[in-house]
Amino acid sequence: MKERIIEMIKQATKSLDWNKMDEVTALSISTSLGLSRNVVSQYLNELVKDGVLIKIKSRPVYFLHQAQMEEDWGVQLPNRSFKSVADIRNSLQSSTDVSTVSTKEIGFDDLIGANGSLSYCLEQCKSAVVYPGGGLPLLLYGPTGTGKSMFARMMYQYGIAKGTLSADAPFVTLNCSEHANNPELVTANLFGHVKGAYTGAVKDSQGLIAAANGGMLFLDEIHCLRAECQEKLFLFMDQGIYHPLGDNDHWQTSSVRLVFATTESPEEVLLRTLLRRIPIVVHLPALNERPRAEKHKLICFLFREEMEHTGHRISISNAVYSQLMEYVFKGNIGDLKNCIKACCANAFLTGGRDSERLDITMPNLPGYIMHSISSDNQYKEDDNKVYSIDELTTGAEGNRTLSFCRKLVHLYSQSMQKSEPFDEMLHMLLGTAIEHMDIIASDGHTARNPKQHLFTATFEGIAWTVTGKYMLAPRSDMMTSFAIYLYDLYCNCTAYKRLENREEGNVTMFAHTLATKLPKEYNAAREIIELLQNQLNLETGMLTVIVLALVIRSGSREAKLSRSIGIIICHGRSTASSMAAAANNILGNYVFDAVDIHPGAAEEALTQLKEKLRVIQGFERLLLLVDIDLSEDIIRDLTCLNQVEIAIINNVSTSLALGIGERLMQEQNLDTLLRNICDDYKPIWKMVNNRCKQDVVLTVCATGIGAAFKIGELFTDSLPEKLTLKVIPCDYEILRVDGRNAPVFAKYNVQFIIGTLDPQVEEVPFISLDDLSTSYDTGAAIKLLSPYLNHDGMRQFEQNILKSFSLQNLCRYLTILNPDRVLGFVDEAVECLQEELGIHLQGSTMAGLYLHIGCLVERLIMQDDTLELSDSDRFLDTNRDFARCVKNSFLELEKYYSVEIPLGEIKYIYDYIYADSR
Repeated sequence: MKERIIEMIKQATKSLDWNKMDEVTALSISTSLGLSRNVVSQYLNELVKDGVLIKIKSRPVYFLHQAQMEEDWGVQLPNRSFKSVADIRNSLQSSTDVSTVSTKEIGFDDLIGANGSLSYCLEQCKSAVVYPGGGLPLLLYGPTGTGKSMFARMMYQYGIAKGTLSADAPFVTLNCSEHANNPELVTANLFGHVKGAYTGAVKDSQGLIAAANGGMLFLDEIHCLRAECQEKLFLFMDQGIYHPLGDNDHWQTSSVRLVFATTESPEEVLLRTLLRRIPIVVHLPALNERPRAEKHKLICFLFREEMEHTGHRISISNAVYSQLMEYVFKGNIGDLKNCIKACCANAFLTGGRDSERLDITMPNLPGYIMHSISSDNQYKEDDNKVYSIDELTTGAEGNRTLSFCRKLVHLYSQSMQKSEPFDEMLHMLLGTAIEHMDIIASDGHTARNPKQHLFTATFEGIAWTVTGKYMLAPRSDMMTSFAIYLYDLYCNCTAYKRLENREEGNVTMFAHTLATKLPKEYNAAREIIELLQNQLNLETGMLTVIVLALVIRSGSREAKLSRSIGIIICHGRSTASSMAAAANNILGNYVFDAVDIHPGAAEEALTQLKEKLRVIQGFERLLLLVDIDLSEDIIRDLTCLNQVEIAIINNVSTSLALGIGERLMQEQNLDTLLRNICDDYKPIWKMVNNRCKQDVVLTVCATGIGAAFKIGELFTDSLPEKLTLKVIPCDYEILRVDGRNAPVFAKYNVQFIIGTLDPQVEEVPFISLDDLSTSYDTGAAIKLLSPYLNHDGMRQFEQNILKSFSLQNLCRYLTILNPDRVLGFVDEAVECLQEELGIHLQGSTMAGLYLHIGCLVERLIMQDDTLELSDSDRFLDTNRDFARCVKNSFLELEKYYSVEIPLGEIKYIYDYIYADSR
């Protein structure tokens, strides 16, 4: 019976939902098994004593499977018994959440934001410490109160933990601001001095560089160091040697790891020669630049510190929590810490001395925060609600993205259990996805480190290309939010893997449902994630594909609308975004994108516009709706769009945007649209005649568009230089059925088609790939390419295309050799042989020689059979010069592969070339 109880609780623990724990009570288990509750309770308590189960002493009492819990969460639980659900959740999070860690125990990986806004900062610090040869100098740059001194100390502790610093290595600090006006004293402090070096130097003294030998020297407020003092550091940083002040005859040495810190812009306050010697600059973000979830954790952590210090249980009102979350602390974490200390001190004075509990309410806030509260601040019903710090620690401000994933899987599972129609399920799932992506977007002010920028740029570049291929046009703001979500996944990959493993069955079913019901979106998402995994070395799971498929689906517009792009450009932090959102909402479709021009950042806005247009591919008409006349600036910056019709409309309003949006959705002709808008709304508009058709070559393959892409790459790679002639892969069936009515002819001047099968488009020349690869039809190719290539360029093209096809053939036959390298030697040998003999071989002959000689080299290396010549003397008597030319031409190939081409093979080459001449 115990085994059945254990298995029931194990399964319940595996699919645990903190909000629904009725399955793990004694009453529920006794009812399921048909046993007395007292008997089940006895068994359960025995299993707790045996270390099999965990007991939560709440009302009702809950039981969980300990080993399953520890496996799912990747932690070692300290107890078998917990006071409440909040208590056990707090213990589970302690391995990744510093809210329960004492400051004395914190290391790099325990920092709040270690997997978020500080992740890149920590990577840089760690790399500087462990770099071979004594580490690398590093500069910590950030405003006051962001933790620069703490980071320096942690680098020192990390060095000891990693063995790059000895356990007794010194850590020495100098605040350069203390003697900023006395450079001689700073120099003496750093490098030491001899007796009499300056007035008051009554004895020799070693400096801080000597004191820090074998350890780390932290120079804080380095911007206060005068130029002459910075210069004295150069030689020491380059060679590790220095003169004490007053002694220019004797060199001293010291092995010191240097860490600098400044609150000022390094480029403005430090000598360029000093900056060049500091390879790593770490930018620590201000508190208001960090995500809200991290600020929440910092508040919890600092209150827990005060709980440990005072020995009191602390609770705070919802109103106090809101003020702490919203207030911008100029001194960052340092100011936040002081604020929380002041709150606790005020509460202690007004009633906490005679109680074990401190309740922090609005009157306990420091005066400067109370003064900042506006009379417009509206009272909310839950302002007086009080949370304990334990409840706050395990609250919703934790890892919101991980909570979102759990919620998404749970909603899908519930919907499947209820057999809800797919449309209803999809509406609910899309709403959840949009809500979370909007939350991510609301944190848009937070700092973006270089690695996060890399993730975003790489994702967007891949995503727009792939979604365009699938004829999808998702909302750009949703895709930007997903890029941030993706970086959070990278930083918290262990927790994500744990969640996906725990929900493996539901995730697999979820993916199958979307793949069946939303095949375009799901396949596009899967392709994007696969490309990202290869490019960024990123490990993701099926759940990431599911989320991206929903993001692509939400607000996605059909391909026919992607021909026309509408973008609203306005001054103000969110004016354009708000107007676009309102218009899209009323129109019931995603018609407009937005560019907000922040104060003093007009150039940045135009750059943002160009970047937005770069990633949105395939549009033919661009309508820009602006609040004031920016037409000249925009026209100057969009001259690169020489195939796009552009219209710029001034004095934009929501009403005007709605009118234009309706006409865009009706696919009105641009001239007609502008005249109608002008009649109805009287805006100021300007038409830019900026479109011309580009010459193109189409590549096709009857087997599909994928093969056409490969043919296009092969053709492009064979061209000797970059031409104005563009190569576009095209669907064979579309060309065969539509002919010159295919969409590509409306946009481009099609010069000719290359492929495996002729789609028979009227008046468009076709070159068979087989003829081109064997040079039987080079005359047609030369004629068609003559406007773009000269004679030498055409000959180079012939040779390149033959090499490309020969390389593909060699790849199928060679087993031990690198085909590319073999073909390089063979190509040089055949070219040399033509020069020696004074001949020019046909393309088909050269292709055959490439293949035969490439395979011959491998046979010679493996000592397989080669052609033998029985009458060698007779052949040499009449063709000795030819044999000599072959040996001379193939000398480098024979030398590299340590082989010798036998006379029988030379005779074969002779016959092959002779057949060519015939």
